[in-house]
Amino acid sequence: MTRVYLIRHCQAEGNINGFFQGSYDGKVTAEGERQLLKLTRRFESVPIDAAYASDLQRAYRTAQAAVGKRDIPVIPEPGFREIDGGDFEMKAWAQLPHLFPEVFDTWEKKPHLCVLPHGESTLHCRDRMYRTLLRVLEAHPGQSIVVGSHACAIRVLTCVLLGWEFER
Repeated sequence: MTRVYLIRHCQAEGNINGFFQGSYDGKVTAEGERQLLKLTRRFESVPIDAAYASDLQRAYRTAQAAVGKRDIPVIPEPGFREIDGGDFEMKAWAQLPHLFPEVFDTWEKKPHLCVLPHGESTLHCRDRMYRTLLRVLEAHPGQSIVVGSHACAIRVLTCVLLGWEFER
């Protein structure tokens, strides 16, 4: 059996500053550093054969923390990136309903239909994540794999993995 640990990244500056940080490569916060230490301890006894992560530092460093002192490289994989926020990028969450009222309403109420202006749709993010995971699974049958990624990206992938309707 192949085992995959999908791990959402540690706290980064966008999380505490309240802005949309999809593809923005923000710094890990002090709290994020503490979370990474806890993750390393949590995964000390967990068997890991391979590690991949979004190439954004908050997710990449999270996968590194899960690997800990093992001699396993974390392979940067852009396919595991967060949704590309397009015009949402680096905007305060509080501003989004005013700047993009219709799109933000869709994001909040019907995220499965959302297409971010000059960015990515949640459907495209889901398909990208799934294709990337299938490539990783094919390369590591019967192994334990760590994947460092992002909240929205993991949520939409989870729909596929659990066989849920995307509307869920």
